[in-house]
Amino acid sequence: LENEIHTLRAIRAEFMSSNLGGIIDFSCKLAGKILVCELNSRPEAIAERAAHLLERMPPDSKITLITSSDDIDVIETYLQDAGGPAETLNTALRADPSLKPGSLRLESDSGRIDADLIGSLEKIGDILSDQARNFAGGVNECAGGEDGD
Repeated sequence: LENEIHTLRAIRAEFMSSNLGGIIDFSCKLAGKILVCELNSRPEAIAERAAHLLERMPPDSKITLITSSDDIDVIETYLQDAGGPAETLNTALRADPSLKPGSLRLESDSGRIDADLIGSLEKIGDILSDQARNFAGGVNECAGGEDGD
């Protein structure tokens, strides 16, 4: 029995080391699909994300909230019904068809905030996949996206 357990562990370790990149890629794609399903089944989730971002802005800030065309209606409803911090902000709303559902961008006199969950998840997946390939190849250096990512 001990020999069988040892053999199975060795097989699992070999599988993991030779397929780690694919496992990470699959996991990130699965997480992205779960995120999209969550946003589709709970449209208020995108409004909650917008609220979270807006609450961190200084009062009386002039803000443009940019969202995907798919999310603009629920965000607009949130802004009309929000009260609280959103009421004290000078918020313009704009749709950007190039943004994926669930993506938000805030532009204000203080700067720009990109809140693109799917894009961030893809970048993390790329970095982890690079790491897995380097690990499998015996390279121990950190690798990842391009400079500035």
